[in-house]
Amino acid sequence: MSQSDFGLPDVQYEKEVGNGLHEKQYDFAYVMSLGGGKIGEDYECNFWGAHAKNFTFAKEALEVMCGDLDLNGVILASRDSWDSRPCDIPPSCEGKVLQTPFLDFEEALNYFRQSKFLFIPQVYDASPRVISQAMALNVPVLMNRNIIGGWKYINDQTGEFFHDLSDFKESHSHLMANLENYEPHRYITENYGDEISGIRLLNFVKENFSDRVELPEGAKYLKPS
Repeated sequence: MSQSDFGLPDVQYEKEVGNGLHEKQYDFAYVMSLGGGKIGEDYECNFWGAHAKNFTFAKEALEVMCGDLDLNGVILASRDSWDSRPCDIPPSCEGKVLQTPFLDFEEALNYFRQSKFLFIPQVYDASPRVISQAMALNVPVLMNRNIIGGWKYINDQTGEFFHDLSDFKESHSHLMANLENYEPHRYITENYGDEISGIRLLNFVKENFSDRVELPEGAKYLKPS
């Protein structure tokens, strides 16, 4: 189990399609991190949060996406504020990629909704919650196969893996060719979320720690806080 198994956005997907919230403005979304402090004048963004999100590799992939593949996208949490200079990205992305500051939850979800896929380049990340959140909005994921956690969500219903730049274009091509066939919303809501994962957690605690934990009478599920 992962914390990302819980706390899925409370959405009614069919209604959102009907009112246009899923109209696509961007080819991809990528969530950076300002963890470790503000950017300040470190426009290469060599801080802890950027390392966790594998920003060094992401810039190489952005060169391919913006240049070779002519994609547009949005990079969340890659500037201190709307009026500050953002983290440096390849010149080929100029005019093609929007870079935002840290956003509140609902605003960030709207950028996911407007993207064709979520780009997950990171390795040293323990199952980022944005993966399951994007899937709940029916957004498939293009994920680094080497990630520490979150790989369990990727299958033929939810997205594609890439290993490195050697197979990145091929994986992206396969993703786009099957874009209409993925069902990430159905998969994630049928297998995860507070109630489904909470029952698993409750049973785990009962089976392994019943001699140490007194659960409230009638508890139906547990979730991390």
